[in-house]
Amino acid sequence: MNHQHQRRRRWWALCALLPLLAACKPPPDAPIVKCTGLAVDMHARRDCTVTIHRTERPQTATFRVDKQTKNSIRLDARFTVQQGAVKITIQGSPGSHHELHITPDTPGHIETDMRLSVARKEFRVRFEPEGVAEGIAGEVGFQTR
Repeated sequence: MNHQHQRRRRWWALCALLPLLAACKPPPDAPIVKCTGLAVDMHARRDCTVTIHRTERPQTATFRVDKQTKNSIRLDARFTVQQGAVKITIQGSPGSHHELHITPDTPGHIETDMRLSVARKEFRVRFEPEGVAEGIAGEVGFQTR
């Protein structure tokens, strides 16, 4: 088999796989995080959204911060749920955490300074539904200090 024929076969194999890859979707209980702003600019504000379609198990979303920053961020977060009740814990460094409890009638909002772990420049948002929760949405904005 010549080289051009081998390349053509690989191309057709790749084309056959692309529709399968495009159809991949995360499970409905997975937190989906989308952020704007560049992680390279250490003082730029980053705005993120986190959504969970439906869950009855605890889920965690992790937000990474530039490694060169100091150990503190300014956090501004808002959360809603369409159905059910959810306890939300925002965890920075050990001992640095905040909790919210949201329902469809009582969305949650927090604006605070948060310490981060020296080793891991990140914070986590843990969603713990009470039974089944649907339509969890959050807007998470943060800026390093």
